[in-house]
Amino acid sequence: SFFPGMSGYQNIVMNDFWSNDPTILSGQNDTLIVVQPNSPGNYSYQYNIVDDFGCEYDTTVTLFVQPLPEIFDSGIGCYMNFQVMGTTSYAGGVWTCADTAIVINTPTMDNPNIATSTPGTYTVTYTDNACNNVLTAEIYYPPYAWTETFDTIICEGASILLSANVNSTINSFVWSTGETTPNITVSSPGNYIVSGSNECYTITDTATVGNKICTLSAPNIISLSSTVGNNMFFVQYDGIAEFHCSILNRWGNVIYEYSDPAGGWNGRSKSGDIVEEGTYFYIIDATFEGGREIKEHGFVQLKY
Repeated sequence: SFFPGMSGYQNIVMNDFWSNDPTILSGQNDTLIVVQPNSPGNYSYQYNIVDDFGCEYDTTVTLFVQPLPEIFDSGIGCYMNFQVMGTTSYAGGVWTCADTAIVINTPTMDNPNIATSTPGTYTVTYTDNACNNVLTAEIYYPPYAWTETFDTIICEGASILLSANVNSTINSFVWSTGETTPNITVSSPGNYIVSGSNECYTITDTATVGNKICTLSAPNIISLSSTVGNNMFFVQYDGIAEFHCSILNRWGNVIYEYSDPAGGWNGRSKSGDIVEEGTYFYIIDATFEGGREIKEHGFVQLKY
């Protein structure tokens, strides 16, 4: 058709469409298309028009797809510090943490240092500036390792269980003997070193084990009227861990018993009466430090 006052012709759009592209989801024969690129980069889309004279026209729209930001999955912060590494973000972003125990030295840096003074696991968040994508990661700050063991003395020929303190700061143990359990059994004197470790720290302590001659002996006569000692039945001992003594009369009846090696028998029965002069029999069941059991028995003469 002619425009009034003009000698010309207005062409008419007969067909319009977008050139084929696998990332176009819909609208290929419309002026508006929906696209879904599958990777970062530049994508070009050509829009085509054909008029009623068969003339063809086209224009190209270029779309830049930004890469998604990437951060670390999780990390361990030794000495209460964690250095972020490997962050990629097209337009930068901001690090945050809801817990006030966390200090981020420069939140707008891609790879800041993140510190705390309190051991534990914390969640940090990175929000990119371009598309407000939010990414989260966990940082674990292990506690400083601590353990201890103790010096001891054992009887010759005995063994003892050395124990390292087990607590939440330690994940693994190694002794100087090569054993990797919290407890070890030793029978020789010497220094035994234990190392306790977690993800960041190692602590050591030493148990010094000495030995001694452990003994037990009992008297064979007591005099109740003595003023210079020997007026009571008692044992001489060293290194006794458990003890029980029974005093029997000539008919095999238990007239007295006690379980403290520092105690003794004063010549009286269980009812508190002084027994008759004569010969009595004692039976001692004891255990030395380190677990060696002994059984002693014999006669004791009682005099007034």
